[in-house]
Amino acid sequence: MEECPSLTPEDRKLLKAFGDDSLGIQAGKSRAKLHMRLEKKGRGGKSVTVVSGFGDWGPLEQMELLQTLRRELGIGGRFQEDCMELQGDQRQRINAWFNQRGFGISGMP
Repeated sequence: MEECPSLTPEDRKLLKAFGDDSLGIQAGKSRAKLHMRLEKKGRGGKSVTVVSGFGDWGPLEQMELLQTLRRELGIGGRFQEDCMELQGDQRQRINAWFNQRGFGISGMP
């Protein structure tokens, strides 16, 4: 398994234990169609931007993508059941970020 500077040694051990030795986002995955929506219901009145369409991504790819996005945009987020949840109404920023990287994303107002 190649070294990945964005993951802690504990993350690497955990992923290796679960048998995921893939690193990085594969070229074909950048063409995946993603869908974005804003959710407020059941969250105490707070907004969450949800990006879905990561069903065929491995946990390592999801973690690397989320970590890069959080660092570059300065927002909080997590993966929950193959959906990326980001704090606040980030639809315009997220749309621009994914489009710069060649992803197709729908769901903009």
